[in-house]
Amino acid sequence: MARAPRVRSFCVLHPDCEFSDPKFRHDSERVELAAQSSPLAGRRQATLEEGASFDVVFPARTGQDVIFQEVAKASVLDAIENFRSATFVAFGPSGCGKTFAVTGGAKRFADRGLIPRSICAIFEAIGARGPDRSDFEVSISFFEMYKGAVVDLLSDKRRKVAIQPRSQDDPSGRQGPALVGLLRHSAASETDAYQLLFQGDSNRHFERWPQNAETSRGHVFYVAYVTHAPSGRRGGLPLADLA
Repeated sequence: MARAPRVRSFCVLHPDCEFSDPKFRHDSERVELAAQSSPLAGRRQATLEEGASFDVVFPARTGQDVIFQEVAKASVLDAIENFRSATFVAFGPSGCGKTFAVTGGAKRFADRGLIPRSICAIFEAIGARGPDRSDFEVSISFFEMYKGAVVDLLSDKRRKVAIQPRSQDDPSGRQGPALVGLLRHSAASETDAYQLLFQGDSNRHFERWPQNAETSRGHVFYVAYVTHAPSGRRGGLPLADLA
């Protein structure tokens, strides 16, 4: 009997964290923050400690390549080798670096995030299969949940996509809502996949905030599908950047 997949969690410390503050502590698997409680009549002020454990806590300024190797590379290769799907979700408060982790920075090639590095790994793995590489097909969907609607970021004029429940006898065997009319574009090369990423990024809803120059205002999902044409087997890699 196959084991159920385990959810893994990671924390990337922001360079602006107050590392010198004694109330803030962390090690390779845990982050803790101590805070003073509000004093009550007749009682002393107490220190409250909050903490969270992770599979890995990455120190500030950890290279994007190191994060990708630990967080995503094995799952990306598993989508090709065994057609297993894996979902990556980046969440946290505004300005904490979610979009940088998922997409990367625009100034340096070394700052590429999970999506461009996953694209590179997918096509490298397919190319390494020699004559069998033509058996694999890669396709991309890119959409955003914004103000209660689903927006196809790869369509003209940010077209909205209908959300419909699936019937119990759905031929795909999938459960949950279906995004009717969501485009899925073929990516014959790594360059094609990058162009779709850039196209979708340009259609995202952003807003300028005082504490963060450019903040995503919608939940964004970039989904790469790897299909083995002869067998019809498919693995999916959704990468989500939550607002």
